[in-house]
Amino acid sequence: MKKFSIKLPNQRGFTVIEMLVTVFVFSVMAIITAAIFVRALEVERKSFSAQVVQENTLAVFGLMSKEIRVSDVAGPNSNCLASSLNITVYNSSGNAIATTYQLNSTTGIVERNYGGQIYQVSSPDVIFNSLKFCILNSGLDDEPVRVTILASISDRTNQSSTISLQTTTTSRNVADELQN
Repeated sequence: MKKFSIKLPNQRGFTVIEMLVTVFVFSVMAIITAAIFVRALEVERKSFSAQVVQENTLAVFGLMSKEIRVSDVAGPNSNCLASSLNITVYNSSGNAIATTYQLNSTTGIVERNYGGQIYQVSSPDVIFNSLKFCILNSGLDDEPVRVTILASISDRTNQSSTISLQTTTTSRNVADELQN
């Protein structure tokens, strides 16, 4: 007996459904991979932005803390309401120089008025949203003056990266005690 088999003429290759499913699966995988890559870039930018903000803030706080430690702090206790800090810095010749730290609210840059000259202390890359000074023990008691600096800072290019920092510094100017 002879067997008959039926052969269709186009049984080689893939069907249209198989091709559509394959293209769809690879498209979904490509979209997911691209989304992960874009998210990784966003995280890297935010991390770099936070680093710029922290480095600039630490530099500003370091300069102010250094001068507070070796100067006379002027003004009464402020209860964290002072928007500027007035100190008297002594140069190498022993001359007293009035110095003021304050925030320029229009530019968001911390400025230092040193003997009548105004200098920018913070970088233009960051915005200081607020800058407050808490002055404690500025009376005539024997306690050293403590200044707490409170700041809210954000990156100028990426405003979503905002941090709030504070530091406390004690004035160690003992010139008056040594003269007595």
